[in-house]
Amino acid sequence: FEGISFDYPPQANVIFCKLPLAMHERLKAAGASYYDSGVEDGKVSVRLVCDWSIPTDHITQFLGICRT
Repeated sequence: FEGISFDYPPQANVIFCKLPLAMHERLKAAGASYYDSGVEDGKVSVRLVCDWSIPTDHITQFLGICRT
């Protein structure tokens, strides 16, 4: 995904990354729930955690919002 940078290599169900501000705003407006630690240089530092029980269609929806 263009504009996303990882703070650490993804190794499990937790991802620490920076999202473009516009992507973060779209995700939050759509009801996404995740921890963010503020904006710097137009990027938002976030921690994304995926519970193993989350349905695949929810993940697909989240990724679709990221792509728009």
